[in-house]
Amino acid sequence: MEQASQLCRRGNRAVERVEIPPLTADRDAARAMAHVVVVQRGTIDELRRLRPPERLTDLVQKWIALLDQGADELELMGARLRAGARADASEYGAKATTLLDRARELVAPLRVTSCRGPVLATV
Repeated sequence: MEQASQLCRRGNRAVERVEIPPLTADRDAARAMAHVVVVQRGTIDELRRLRPPERLTDLVQKWIALLDQGADELELMGARLRAGARADASEYGAKATTLLDRARELVAPLRVTSCRGPVLATV
């Protein structure tokens, strides 16, 4: 599981480097979300290639599913920003934050670093 932590730490650093403008800057915020989603999808793909200990297989699958759902919500957030629907975008951002928090809580007892999303001022 140390490899999973390393992948998430690297992904988290990449996400932290993405400057998230205020959601009022629709296009720029949408571009930033798209960049975050690319980073997260790449990390999730790498996590899927790892082989966890058999006793942790179910937990790891649930964890990756939560991360994937969080990335889906961020992707939808970006789409709503592109459409100028800031209120909807904020809701998707809140859902993403909740899912990524659940993912972190799921693996915290194993002392695994989970993948995080961007810090969203509106959430």
